[in-house]
Amino acid sequence: MTGTIKLDPLAAFRLDGKVALVTGASSGLGARFARVLDAAGASVALLARRRDRLEQLSAELDDALPLPCDLRSMEAITAAVQTVRERYGHVDVLVNNAGTVDAQPALEEPIDVFSDVIA
Repeated sequence: MTGTIKLDPLAAFRLDGKVALVTGASSGLGARFARVLDAAGASVALLARRRDRLEQLSAELDDALPLPCDLRSMEAITAAVQTVRERYGHVDVLVNNAGTVDAQPALEEPIDVFSDVIA
């Protein structure tokens, strides 16, 4: 049929021109979030501690900025966000995915381990 309009139901979900910052991006869900955001058209800042994995993921994406960063350090966070702002000018999306797992009963967990998990 000529003159038929083809609808794209995903067009409203495009992120072209948007900038996403993903923490914990070096593996697992963080890497998956980064891939999906990239596929939707976003530029993606990749934050995690493992530089080699960030660089490998970055090479797979269209527009990614790998930023090794230990999120327990406020100075490292500030520097990473500043780098993102210098490159892209702004951040539109934050995926706060980084974390650690300590599988032990809460009442038996030493306070220093609890503090590390929370940090």
